[in-house]
Amino acid sequence: MSSVQRLGLDALWIKEALEAVEGLLLKAPETLPEGAIDAVLSDSRRAGPGTLFVALPGERFDGHDFVADVARRGATAALVARPVDADIAQFVVADTVEAYGAIAARYRRELGARIVAVAGSNGKTTTTQMVAAIMRAAHGDRTASTAGNFNNHVGVPQTLLSFPRGTEYAVVEAGMNHPGELARLADWIRPDTVLLTNAQREHQEFLAGVRETAWENGLAVAALPDSGFAVYPSDDASCDVWASIARARGVRALTFATDPAVKADARMTLDERGDAVLRFSDRTPGGAACLVFPFGMAGEHNRHNAAGAALAARTLGLPDSAIVEALTNFRALRGRGAAIRTEDGSDITIYDEAYNANPDSMKAAMRILVEDPSPAKVFLMGDMGEVGKDGPACHAEVGAYARELGLTLWTCGELSQYAAEACGERARRFATVAELLEHLTELPASKAAFTVKASHSMGFDRVVARLLELHARRDDAPRNPTNEN
Repeated sequence: MSSVQRLGLDALWIKEALEAVEGLLLKAPETLPEGAIDAVLSDSRRAGPGTLFVALPGERFDGHDFVADVARRGATAALVARPVDADIAQFVVADTVEAYGAIAARYRRELGARIVAVAGSNGKTTTTQMVAAIMRAAHGDRTASTAGNFNNHVGVPQTLLSFPRGTEYAVVEAGMNHPGELARLADWIRPDTVLLTNAQREHQEFLAGVRETAWENGLAVAALPDSGFAVYPSDDASCDVWASIARARGVRALTFATDPAVKADARMTLDERGDAVLRFSDRTPGGAACLVFPFGMAGEHNRHNAAGAALAARTLGLPDSAIVEALTNFRALRGRGAAIRTEDGSDITIYDEAYNANPDSMKAAMRILVEDPSPAKVFLMGDMGEVGKDGPACHAEVGAYARELGLTLWTCGELSQYAAEACGERARRFATVAELLEHLTELPASKAAFTVKASHSMGFDRVVARLLELHARRDDAPRNPTNEN
């Protein structure tokens, strides 16, 4: 992680950090360093006086290899799993990841902010930023949120430690791809409200189906206080999983939906003019209400995200005026559905979905493209990662869906060939991203819409960048502060 987690006006003393990791501490220096810690970080390049460096293990790097470097940079102390030959105070713990989380959890308790945790398969980052926008509309700089998609065992502690003292409302994104991960993150976050977006086919290489995915995400509810709220979609096939977890925990459950056929405490639909109609039931904090406002994001899944964000905001007592203001002005982020329109007279729209993909989010993105009024439409699809043994079938399913919708499909990658085969004569196949880039000039030159979607590992942000080079652009889509993909 590259950012420094400043702890605000009142610094964290070394003894407080030691208290936080007491159960993990194996050895402390004979003499404790003097002074306070005003940053906790895992990026050695950002180390300096007043910082506590956490030596985290990783797939590409081991933080222990950089302890000597942070010592030269003047860091106050290092949290390590084994002693390192370096001139710096070292606290040896059984597990640096757990210790990092423990320090963040202590800081969160002292902070006292009311926190929403957002978990689920798809839409987490967009929904998190919607909640953050509502919080800002209501309480300005007394709010905080996850930057980028720092939602794992490193990102969540970083996020919590980044919240300034005086923060009153915050929203934290929590993600997982293995069993047990979400429960640990939620235990660090200790949210007042858990917002579950959906359960879909993500990380199926590591999880045994959608029901297990729903269960693992739903375990965040166990970290709620007795006064907490579990917020989840009643039009999701796994809603019974979350309802059972909420009942077992004894917290209040509230539901949201877009499907008019199911019962929900918050529902967003569109009226005949295309404005959003957001209805709350009398079970929600604040009581029954109907809000009507312009909503600038296409797609039912985005209305679904907005309904969940609004309902979570109500559990914190945030006013409806803030909900309307924030959702009226909200725009999709780059890499996550941003609609970028050219200004060279070509009348081209590029839907940037290059950050992530699974079968269900692919289909949702295709439905948005179908709704676009442009006469020419092309869906540029790359491989979906972590789909496990069902990879060929999942890609074929998406290709068949494109054929059903009548879309032209350009595919790229080894697995996406199955999508091209299932789509049939309206598909065109490319082996590599480099090959695809060479042929982008063959796309319609005007009055067209293109969707670019793949898992992040495919590097489809290069496809978006090349399309923008080919057309003068009005690239005013918002970016998450530390996520430009």
